[in-house]
Amino acid sequence: MAEVGGSGFVLGSTVSRLRGAAVPIPGRLTLYDSGMVEYKQFVIAWQGQQAATGERYLCAHCGTDVGAVSIQKGEVVVRSNGQRTGHVAKILYCSVCSEPTYFDMTGKQMPAVRFGATLKSLPEDVRKLYDEARDCSGVGAYTACVMICRKILMNLAVREGAKEGLGFVEYVDYLESNGHTPKKGKEWVDRIRKMGNEANHAIAPKSKDDAESIIHLIEMLLRFNFDLGSPAKP
Repeated sequence: MAEVGGSGFVLGSTVSRLRGAAVPIPGRLTLYDSGMVEYKQFVIAWQGQQAATGERYLCAHCGTDVGAVSIQKGEVVVRSNGQRTGHVAKILYCSVCSEPTYFDMTGKQMPAVRFGATLKSLPEDVRKLYDEARDCSGVGAYTACVMICRKILMNLAVREGAKEGLGFVEYVDYLESNGHTPKKGKEWVDRIRKMGNEANHAIAPKSKDDAESIIHLIEMLLRFNFDLGSPAKP
């Protein structure tokens, strides 16, 4: 429950979501290896919303590089006595869609910008999977993102005539050898092929770089096959 400090600011209580070894940083705040902040001993004293100047960011809601129309700042203070730590969080409001975006005191953006671009010319089933993969990338669910992208790529290969029941790398090879990947995309295809060498049932947790690579490949393939090339076979 929120409480009101002596300054009149609202102190929003927060729950810790962290694991890992703590690393102290100036101002008595505890920063974890994950880049997140331990909040058990702290609260955020939020100021009122104000006009923003010079605050540019990429809005994850509408995908626009914008200057914030307004800003709300929150100072991190010690929960027990309201002592200031010198660390600030902020909420920026988009000048295009008006949606809020939260930046914690480490600069981490929430919601984060999703990998890949918005594609409107896709079949509905493919679009839903592609958007779901992008949503996963925006919340740091990189393994889930990679798994969905692998599924999209395998389904695309089957749409284009590949046999069902093949392995992931075989589907990548099929798409490349049958002209469903652009020549300039060979580097991306080779990277994804190497990523897919492991067995599907033994996939290790994937990294941000893994997710970003496969999202870009999927975007390239979908553009090539649905925007620039012939529509995929039903």
